[in-house]
Amino acid sequence: MSGKVMGMVFEADLPRLEKFVLLAIVDNAAGEGRGCYASEARIVFKTGYDLSYVQKAIKRLQTRGVPLFSHKHPEYGVDVWNINLDALKPPMPFETWLRTEWPTIMNRRCGRSRDHADAGA
Repeated sequence: MSGKVMGMVFEADLPRLEKFVLLAIVDNAAGEGRGCYASEARIVFKTGYDLSYVQKAIKRLQTRGVPLFSHKHPEYGVDVWNINLDALKPPMPFETWLRTEWPTIMNRRCGRSRDHADAGA
């Protein structure tokens, strides 16, 4: 598993379903997102999603060009994927996001003031 790649997945502009499935895939990757060979059964087990949701998320990720098919694993017969790191760009840097309205909305929902939230950042 590569902590760098998992961090990139967390920051990527992806819907929750796709992000969580991709995290389960990347958890079985070697460094730099190469050689991921998590079976659909393992992804279902890790995420708790039904097989149909996992398959749907994988198709959507493929459409985005995130997982790139490499080959079939010779021993296990599952697909081996490489993660296209260039496709994992965050929507905006965290510092820019902090200047949007979302932190203010979130803090109001939690009953905190904006000043209190900035102190913890």
